[in-house]
Amino acid sequence: MKKILILSFVLLLSIISTAQSNRDPNAAETIVINKAVNVIVPLINGFQNSDWQIKSGGADAPEDYSVQANPSIPINTAPFNEWHFTIKPGSDYYNKNIKPYYDKLNNGTIDATDAKAMKDFQTEGNKIKSESNLYVDVQVNDIALLVHPLKNSITDLKVPGCYFSYKQPADKLIGTDHNTPDSYVLAFGDWSTARARASFGDYGFKFIHPKGTPFIENIVIIISGNNDRIKEILKTANWQKVNEGLTK
Repeated sequence: MKKILILSFVLLLSIISTAQSNRDPNAAETIVINKAVNVIVPLINGFQNSDWQIKSGGADAPEDYSVQANPSIPINTAPFNEWHFTIKPGSDYYNKNIKPYYDKLNNGTIDATDAKAMKDFQTEGNKIKSESNLYVDVQVNDIALLVHPLKNSITDLKVPGCYFSYKQPADKLIGTDHNTPDSYVLAFGDWSTARARASFGDYGFKFIHPKGTPFIENIVIIISGNNDRIKEILKTANWQKVNEGLTK
């Protein structure tokens, strides 16, 4: 019983400590967060079309914004919730690429005793899962990237409006890992002064404003899932708009 009480007390202290580490933003901070939210949300929501729909995600309501109380960088906040897009049932893409798989699954045409057929069916299922989902994670005032942000290098995808963009190597993933083979990072802001941090194995962003000040100096967008859809979005979205969410 004594051990249970001690563990409960430690857990309570942890919860209190976490709560105290964040606070409501002041007026200046709210303006900065709103600026980024009002730019990013319409852009990402625009990834919907006749084939794709939003399942979840977006941004916090202003009354739910929070900032870190004692940040080591300018405003440390996370107003965005990861977007999850899925294929619309009944859409042209669904009927052509997804429905045939589920038809086979439901009509019992797969021989469960055929090991090769079952393995092929499992492989097809993993492909369908990847094709059916798209995830978008948006981070502000990111501290570092795992890949050296060299603008116009061979690694850089040269997305218009984006300082640096790249396809994530399997061993250097940032953002939420959905076990998707195709994941891309778009870094906005001035990453030209990013320097290697040997102890962390990454490249740290050099903030120019003092810690705790109301400035968003960079925005990092991570997109993973259906590779064809991602490539289309990289070409068609107005990525230049993201820079309007930064604070000068």
